[in-house]
Amino acid sequence: MVILVDRGGVESFTYRTSSAEWGDVRRYCCARAPVRAVLVCRNGLELHELAGQVVDAQVGDDAGWRDFVREGNAGKVHTKVTVYRRVSGARAERSLAVILARAPRDAEGQGDEPDS
Repeated sequence: MVILVDRGGVESFTYRTSSAEWGDVRRYCCARAPVRAVLVCRNGLELHELAGQVVDAQVGDDAGWRDFVREGNAGKVHTKVTVYRRVSGARAERSLAVILARAPRDAEGQGDEPDS
């Protein structure tokens, strides 16, 4: 899927961790409460550098692994966005903000934990 990484979408995430375990640098970000979403930048990309750009990404569901989500949300369904590369000259199918608007949410009264 080709998506626009809009500034509002970027600001909805906080950095969690990085890994080079699988042969490329992957940076993991978690959406701020109450949205349950994880974003992975592959191939050395950094989310804040992608603001305003169009990217090739995959969007799906994730099991909410403990190291990548907010406290209390491990094991809960999250929307997962994996960004592979920038694309030029392509028209975005949707924006990151729209993807986040459709993502699962914490139940009322949950998600008050500070973002780590």
